[in-house]
Amino acid sequence: MVKTYYLRDKRNNPVATVAIVKSGHEIARGISICSTSDQFSYKEGRQRAIDRAIATLAGQCDLFKTDLSEPVLDALKPVFGSFSDLSLWAATHMMGGSPDGYYLGLYNPMLCEFEMGLMGISGAVYVYRMGE
Repeated sequence: MVKTYYLRDKRNNPVATVAIVKSGHEIARGISICSTSDQFSYKEGRQRAIDRAIATLAGQCDLFKTDLSEPVLDALKPVFGSFSDLSLWAATHMMGGSPDGYYLGLYNPMLCEFEMGLMGISGAVYVYRMGE
């Protein structure tokens, strides 16, 4: 099962695509963030996010390590009201099992309530990460 959703700025313009891929009991999240210097493309963003999620699921580990560099922050700032909100989102949606950085592909991530609803998962669910 593959589901996607978009992060939008205050003017409702999409700036990032998030894909969730589920296979059996395994889940992966892929993220594609559009640069502020590029025109957002639903097709490209969706494909990149899905490709990252599928590769992450196949590799069974967090992939596509990134940092919160200026281009990434600039692209995501319009979505969140404050830097602390952006930091919280990045920490919950882009950090792997160990605090060694941020990833655009997470293997068996904790899903937020919205993502659980999107995937048709009900109740309190904890997805165990490999090695736990």
